[in-house]
Amino acid sequence: MGGLFGGAPRPPSPPPPAPDPDKESPLAKEAERRRRARIAQRGGRASTVLTDALGGGAGDYGGTDLGG
Repeated sequence: MGGLFGGAPRPPSPPPPAPDPDKESPLAKEAERRRRARIAQRGGRASTVLTDALGGGAGDYGGTDLGG
């Protein structure tokens, strides 16, 4: 019961968080340009969907329990 009343040592502090990525770096700008180009190349119904494949956009028609 010594741990209940402060007998246990304190855990180590967590490491500092990683720095945020620089949005003005050439790599970030190139990635944003490629992302915009992929969106612009879409055609038909897929061009109106604003989410990417990871967000469950176009092509995500099944897997629900609502209505069947």
